[in-house]
Formats: sequence, structure tokens, C-alpha cells
Amino acid sequence: MQNYKKEMGRRIKEKRRELKLTQENLAEMLGVSVKHLSEVERGIAGLSVENIVFLSNAFDVSIDYLIKGDMRNSTWQSVITLLETVPEEKVQKVKELISFRITTKRIKYPEIKLPTETKELYTQNYKTLMM
Repeated sequence: MQNYKKEMGRRIKEKRRELKLTQENLAEMLGVSVKHLSEVERGIAGLSVENIVFLSNAFDVSIDYLIKGDMRNSTWQSVITLLETVPEEKVQKVKELISFRITTKRIKYPEIKLPTETKELYTQNYKTLMM
């Protein structure tokens, strides 16, 4: 049987370091002690579902990846696969749609301001793509 806690801890540590976060920084974000985060990274302790979801969003990876290391079910992998089928002449329109979606959701990028003309551009591109 695979040790999911240990592997998840290793992936969390790897992603934390990629983002140049200290254990203190990440522990504060998660609302846990540094000792607890250290135990998570070593596979001794686990995290709450809420914290796993938070890390998934913060690290921009799927929950499957965090827990199992499985990239196959990643949302972004699905998007990339879908984008490979988009005709070259429509790629820019798709990028604009994705940009609009990110800025209107304001989940990960709250500092992005939504330009006034973006909504009209989105509507126009959406109609074009759906034709």
C-alpha cells in the first residue's frame, strides 16, 4: 500500500519551495503551527480537507496531484488537451476568454482590474467561438 501522507507531504514541501515560501509563511496561511506543517511534510501528520483544497488552489494543482501525485485528472491538463484541438486562428480569442474568466472570478488574481471593454470583447468572442 502506498504511503499517501508521506508522498503528499513531499509534494507540498516541493511546491512550497518552488514558491519560495518558508514553513512559517505556509503554516500561517494554513492556520497551523510550524511543527504541524513540518510533520505534514514528513508524512507524520495530515491536513484538513479545507487545507488540502486551499493548497490545491494556492499551488495551482489538482487535489488528485497533491494526494496521489496523479496529473491525469488535473483540470489544467484537461484544458491543455482541449486547447490542442482549437484551430490556430482562434487561439487568441480563447486566450482572451480565459483571461476574462480569470479576472471576473477574482479568485487567484484579485489585483487584476477588469477593463471596461473586456465584457464586450468577451461577448463578441464567445459568440464567434460558438459559431
